[in-house]
Amino acid sequence: MLYFIYLTVLPPVITFPKNAYSFDPGSPVTITCLIDSPNSAIEEVWWLKNGALLPTDGRILVNTGPGSRSSDLEISSADVSDEGSYTCSAKNSAGMGSSDTMLTLSNPFGGADVDVFSSISGDRVGK
Repeated sequence: MLYFIYLTVLPPVITFPKNAYSFDPGSPVTITCLIDSPNSAIEEVWWLKNGALLPTDGRILVNTGPGSRSSDLEISSADVSDEGSYTCSAKNSAGMGSSDTMLTLSNPFGGADVDVFSSISGDRVGK
């Protein structure tokens, strides 16, 4: 008797542990994407920012985990220019998968939240 086993290979499924990420100016940020590709090895992982390939430099690093089941985008000192939509993409023998998350500035003044209206004083000027 002859038996056949068919193994279906699907493109990777990308997810993020958080729906969105925020940062304080000057602080480090790590965005992690999880890569599910149980029946096929991941061939490549890459990141986009606002739809453009994200260059890595001394301030921005990409670390892809063992077996390519996760990838971390690390920004050593985030600033306003780092705000935007980030896409993690991965490719296996069946195709490509990707997912997006947002990175936003949590407080433009840095440190604790500031109530700018509580320190305004003076009289209202009439018309």
